[in-house]
Amino acid sequence: MRVVLKNVESPQIEYISPQILSDETMEIRKEKVIKTFVQEGYDCIIIYADVEHSANFEYLTGFIPRFEEACLVLHKNGDCYLLLGNEVLGMSKHSRIKNTPLHVPQFSLPDQPLEGKKEMVDYFKEAKITNKKVGLIGWKALYKINKDMFDVPHYIVEAIKTIALSVSNATNIMIGEVGVRRINTVDEIRHYEYGQVLAASNMLKALDSLQIGKTEIEMASILESEGQRNNVVTIFSTGERFAKANLYPSMKKMILGDAISMTVGYKGGLSSRTGYLVSDKNQLSETESDYIEKVAAPYFNAVRTWLENIHVGMSGKELYSIIDRCL
Repeated sequence: MRVVLKNVESPQIEYISPQILSDETMEIRKEKVIKTFVQEGYDCIIIYADVEHSANFEYLTGFIPRFEEACLVLHKNGDCYLLLGNEVLGMSKHSRIKNTPLHVPQFSLPDQPLEGKKEMVDYFKEAKITNKKVGLIGWKALYKINKDMFDVPHYIVEAIKTIALSVSNATNIMIGEVGVRRINTVDEIRHYEYGQVLAASNMLKALDSLQIGKTEIEMASILESEGQRNNVVTIFSTGERFAKANLYPSMKKMILGDAISMTVGYKGGLSSRTGYLVSDKNQLSETESDYIEKVAAPYFNAVRTWLENIHVGMSGKELYSIIDRCL
């Protein structure tokens, strides 16, 4: 495959606005989750969430617990309990799944009031998990190693074990081989497309704005927009990365020949680019003089091959093999 480096017109990305998931979609999600965990032999599931690990929780509620922790208890009859901290408790009335809220001060920020001083086990008793077969859902595929291994805080696991008939890692219900989140409806694809387009359009703006003398912070501000929550740390790095363990954009200025790294991601999509700040391959250092032939061109060809071959019904293994041969 011959790859040619040449100037092309900057692509035009059509803006789309955020799309809220329909009530029908949220009901379908709930039904899929219940059907799957019943087939797996559970009476109920408990989904743990914090700000970094909230996608499974948000899948049913439509919101994340922000800076607090939370648990969602869903029974096979459809009853749902939301265990929420001090500041997120009010979100229960806005939840996309009908629920009974339980106020759990222990899920709040450090040094906030712990009125009532109940034990964690008491809250799970109120959520009716006593003598039930419980599937506990975190966010990693630890069930592939051991169904008794959990990526959920110990104090929560121990409270559940105290009263449940049995507890197993059930994260596969959400993300595994039978996971309900593998397949999306048209409504869900439309919902996630907003984040993908936002990431891609901001990346394009940043690429078009590269200029010697601009700071990392100036460039990072182009990658960020519309007040949306990022699903990864936004990266704009010029020259040496991670100096003094810093992960974030600084006031460092771009200079000719710098290695550049950019990443921005939102729910629905992530865009990342790396390269060198040069206008001509002759400006590359001697050690990087074959960058286009050895890295950029093969990578471009792999992406092109991916787009030309991917299709509905294709297995991941088949696509992997095609790209592996290409590279």
